Amino acid sequence: MKLYEEAQIKNQKHVDQPQVGDFWHEMFSPYHIVLAVTDTHVIICEKTKPTDNYHYTFDLSETKTVTLEEHKNIVTYTSMRDKFVADVVPNCKMMPLIEEWRAQRKEAMLQEMKYFL
Repeated sequence: MKLYEEAQIKNQKHVDQPQVGDFWHEMFSPYHIVLAVTDTHVIICEKTKPTDNYHYTFDLSETKTVTLEEHKNIVTYTSMRDKFVADVVPNCKMMPLIEEWRAQRKEAMLQEMKYFL
């Protein structure tokens, strides 16, 4: 099987069943990282910020919740929904960043709950 075909199969698998840590890119220019997944929605982070002249990280201050269909639309061509404009790197090395985001979310929820106690 050709490399392109293998990438398309992997992309299809991860658009059908997104996983936390999926890094979507076009020739390693970032599209987004998947932070959380439910049966109907995906939370992603698209915004990046530089860490130095040659590297970046995702800016966790801006996340977006999208439906599974919207997620598919982000990474596929409009005219050909079975062809991908972006490729996935499953289980990328961004898990520490994702854990940071989870901790931030948890802390924000705890702060909000203080008003109800």
